[in-house]
Amino acid sequence: MKGGIRKAAAVIMTVTLLTILGAISVSASAVQPYSHGKLSRFNIQLVIDGSGSLVNGSGATDPNGLRYDAINMFLALLTNEGNNVGAIVFDDKSNPFILNTGLKPLLGKEEKIDLSEQIRKAGTGNDTDIGSALYAAVDELVNAGNGLPSAVILMSDGRTDLGSDKDALEKSLDRKEEAIELAQENDIPIYTLCLNASPVADPSELSEIASRTNGEAIEVNKAEDLSDAFRQFYTLIFSTSVENIQEDTFPESGQLGYDFEVPQYGAEEVNIIINAQSISMDALSSPSRDWTREEVQDCTMKGGNYWVIKLVNPEPGPWHIDLKGVKGDKSMINILYNVNTEAVLETANGASEYSLGEKAQLKLSLVQEGNAITDPNVSKEYQAEATFENLSTGNVSTVTMTPDNNGGFTCELAPTDYSTYKVTAKAWCNSISMDSNELQLNFGNSAPTLTKEANDAVIKVVVTPLTGRKKTVDVSKYFTDAQDSDLTYSIVSSTLVQDTADLDGSTLKVNTAKSKSGDVIIRATDSQGSYVDTKVRFKVTNLTIPIIAIILGAILIAVIIALTVRKLSQPAFRGTVRVSNKSNGMGLTLGAFKGKLKLSKFPVGICGLDAKTTYFEAKRNNGLEICSKRPFYFEGRAVTRARLFEGRSEVWADEAQTMGIDIDVMV
Repeated sequence: MKGGIRKAAAVIMTVTLLTILGAISVSASAVQPYSHGKLSRFNIQLVIDGSGSLVNGSGATDPNGLRYDAINMFLALLTNEGNNVGAIVFDDKSNPFILNTGLKPLLGKEEKIDLSEQIRKAGTGNDTDIGSALYAAVDELVNAGNGLPSAVILMSDGRTDLGSDKDALEKSLDRKEEAIELAQENDIPIYTLCLNASPVADPSELSEIASRTNGEAIEVNKAEDLSDAFRQFYTLIFSTSVENIQEDTFPESGQLGYDFEVPQYGAEEVNIIINAQSISMDALSSPSRDWTREEVQDCTMKGGNYWVIKLVNPEPGPWHIDLKGVKGDKSMINILYNVNTEAVLETANGASEYSLGEKAQLKLSLVQEGNAITDPNVSKEYQAEATFENLSTGNVSTVTMTPDNNGGFTCELAPTDYSTYKVTAKAWCNSISMDSNELQLNFGNSAPTLTKEANDAVIKVVVTPLTGRKKTVDVSKYFTDAQDSDLTYSIVSSTLVQDTADLDGSTLKVNTAKSKSGDVIIRATDSQGSYVDTKVRFKVTNLTIPIIAIILGAILIAVIIALTVRKLSQPAFRGTVRVSNKSNGMGLTLGAFKGKLKLSKFPVGICGLDAKTTYFEAKRNNGLEICSKRPFYFEGRAVTRARLFEGRSEVWADEAQTMGIDIDVMV
C-alpha cells in the first residue's frame, strides 16, 4: 500500500507540472526608449482604505477625515479635461466594494467635487483586503483602451488584515500578487501612501508594492501631512513645475500680497495653492485686468485649510494676488504649473557616434503636442544649459546654450580623447523648469549593442520543493561590442522582491524561492563608459506550497482508499452471538458483523473483563475468536485469544473463576 501511495502522489505532481510548465518563464527584451518627459494626461485609479481603524477608537488614524481634504486637493490640481479617474474605497469585502466608481472622464470643477463627495460619503467598514481592491483597480486600467498611460495611488493605514479568516487572507495575498504582476506587465506604477499613525500599520507591505511596480512609497505619521503627500504624488506623476513662493504671517493690516509670472509657452494651467486659516481672496489681477470675486470663486476648490485656484490657459505676464486674513495667522502659497511643453534634446544629424575630433552639434527644442515651438520669442523668456558628463573620467561640465532664430537653443561638444558622454539639458524661465531627455554620445568609440538573444531569450523556471529554488543567467549573451571583448555588467534596477537578485560578473543570480515576478534591468558598460541596457523579465510561480498540498492530499486520498479496501476485504461472521454475565445473567444477542465487535456492545455490566479492550473478531470461513489485551481464562488456561465454536463457551476473568461471561454462538 505504501508503494501505491507514492505512485498516486507522483502521478498527481507530474500532471500538475506538465499543465503549468509552459506558463513559467524568464524572458529578456530590449528596454524601451526613454520618454522625453512626463505627460499631463493619465488614467488614475484612487484605491483608498476604508477600514474601521481610520475612525474607530482612541487609536483612530484619521478621525477628522483629513484624507478627504487631501484627495480633494489632488483632484483640484488635475487638468480640467483629458484625465480619466476612478475611485475604489475598500474594507474586507470585494463584492461589492464600499465604493467603486469605475474609470471615467473627469471634466471640470463640478465633476471633481462630485467624485470627492462620493468618496467622502462612502465612509468606512471593517478589515483590510488590499489585494482584491488593488487587482480590481489595475485590471480596469489594463482594459481602459484609451491609449493613455496609467497609474494607481493606494492609501492605507494598515496592512492586509482579514481577522481569523485564513482562507480569505490567503486569497487576498494571492490577489495582491496577481495585481502586481499585471501592473508590471502593463507598465502601471503603483504609488503607495502609508498613514503610519497606527501600531497596525505596515509600511513594508506598501513599500514592496511600490518598488515592484516602479512606483513611489510615502510614509506619513499624522493625517495632517496627507495633503503634502498627495501633492507630492501629483508632481511625481504629472508634468508639472512648482514655484515655492513663500510662507508668511499676516501683519497688523491683515493683508498679504504675492506676485508670480506666467510664461507665454509652457503653462497650460496655473494652480495657486494656498494653505492658511481664516482667509479670503481680496484681489486677483492678471496682466490686463482685475478679476471679480465671482470669477475667482468659480475656479476655486477648497479642502480643509487648502485652497486651489485654477487658471486655465492663463494670460502670459505678471499676476498679483492679495489675501486678507487675521493678524498672526500663518499663510503659505505655492504656484503649481500644469506643463504642456517638454524640452527635447537631439543632435543636428541624429547621430550618436562620432569620429575622434569630430564635433557634435546639439539642439534643444521646446515641444508641444509633438511639434517644436518655432517662435524666436521663446528665448526672451527661457534660458537653457547643457550638462556633459564624461563617462570615462566622471568629469562633469555645464555650458550655456545659445538661442537660435527658430525658438530653440544650440551648443556643441568636441572632445579630443576617446570618450563617451552623457548629455542632458534644461530650459527654464522664472516660473517653469524643464529637464530634457538624455543622450549618449560616443567619440572614437562604439557603444555596446544587444544581441538577438536579448529579444528572444526564454528561460524556463519551475520552483518546487526540490527544484528551481535558485536561477542563474549568463547575461553576457545578451550583449556584444565591436571594440571591447570584456564588458562590465551591473543591475540598474529591479522590481523583484528586495535582495533576491545579485550579479556576480556576468552571472545574474536570483533566489526564486523567495522572489516573485518582476523585471531586472541589466547594463553592459564598455571601457569608455558607454552602455546599453536590457530588461530581463522573470515570471516566477512558486509551486512549493501547492505541490506540498497536492502530495498531502494524495497521501490522504490513498490512506482513505487503503482503509476502505481493507474494511471491504475484512472477514465476516454471519451467525449470532449472545453474551451474558456469569453473576447476574445480564446480556444481549447480536447478529452478523465484519471485522471486530467490542464487548462493550453487549450490556453485561461488571464481569471482570475490560469491555473496551476485549472484542470478538470475525475470521475466514465464518470463524470467530474472542481477544483481549489483558489475559483471560479459557478452558483452564490464561490466554489473550481463543477460538469459539458453535454452542456455549465460558470465559473467566480470573483463575479462581469468580467473575466472567457465557458466550452462546450460533452459526
